[in-house]
Amino acid sequence: MPLTASVAGERLAAYLKRAQMQQKDLAIHLGIEPSYVSRMVKGHVNWTTGQYFGQIASKLHLLDTEIKELNQAVVIEIATHEGSSQSFRREESDLSEELKKAVEIYKSIDPLIEDLHVQMALAQAGSFKGGPKTTQEWIIYFNDIRNWLKKSS
Repeated sequence: MPLTASVAGERLAAYLKRAQMQQKDLAIHLGIEPSYVSRMVKGHVNWTTGQYFGQIASKLHLLDTEIKELNQAVVIEIATHEGSSQSFRREESDLSEELKKAVEIYKSIDPLIEDLHVQMALAQAGSFKGGPKTTQEWIIYFNDIRNWLKKSS
């Protein structure tokens, strides 16, 4: 069962303090208005069940146990996709050469593509129905996803 918005807000305030981060800095990282982060901290918006949960957990370096306490459903997804650090390294070597080339070419334009979690998500999603094959297709695919995410938020 998810936390209430007020309890989630208290936890977010504590995590921000621990990370020595201000609400406005988190808002910039998420690409949202600082007032929205303020609403999360004040308990008006339950961030543990919202679209920014993963980004917040990552940016504030939440521990697996903290994530599990906040949202049980997300832990299952994270554990499935990330696994242990050993299996994560093994999966990194499974990235296609074309995706790796796309990362090298495009990282100066959008550094987000360098994030290994982003690369793993691209590779996993790209495996459906054949997915991108060439370096250029991977770059287009990455941009399509970025644009879609911006429109949906």
